[in-house]
Amino acid sequence: TYVAATGKHVANVDGRCKYCEVVMQTNGISYTVSGGYATVTGYNGSAKEVVIASTYNGVPVTHIGANAFEGNTRITSVVIPSGVTTIETYAFLNCSKLISVVIPKSVTAIARGAFYSCENLLDVTIFASEAVIESATFYNCPKIANVYIDSIADWCKIKFKGVDANPLAVRNTSNDHFVKRLYAKET
Repeated sequence: TYVAATGKHVANVDGRCKYCEVVMQTNGISYTVSGGYATVTGYNGSAKEVVIASTYNGVPVTHIGANAFEGNTRITSVVIPSGVTTIETYAFLNCSKLISVVIPKSVTAIARGAFYSCENLLDVTIFASEAVIESATFYNCPKIANVYIDSIADWCKIKFKGVDANPLAVRNTSNDHFVKRLYAKET
């Protein structure tokens, strides 16, 4: 299989690699494969509720790439599969209709601004107890009302780095906002 000099497949308009014809897109989700793992690199599908698969062409999906869903005005919810370890910088920047996101236990890193300006984000589920969540992850998400977690003990293991990393206390462009409800499976 021929792959570009970069060592990665490059998708063309029909979702196949322009060099080797490998399918690079499934259900509107675009991927790159490198180093034995797949990264979500974009979304142009029509579904409002997006469920990212845990594998792509037999390779584990471990990353949501930088700006992968940026500016999407259709999606209302995203379920990130177990096995994803990293949500990169501004992955969901300005997803204006995103209401709900589920982050699995496998996630260990959420980069700066991952959900920046998701103005209608209401429900955040974070099962990732070993995660490092960078600053501005939830900046200008003024409608976050519910945060769902596994347990208080797991929540306390998360490393929040900087302003607006913690969805329990989020700043936005008009005022500071505090979550109304924190739900834990275990009490």
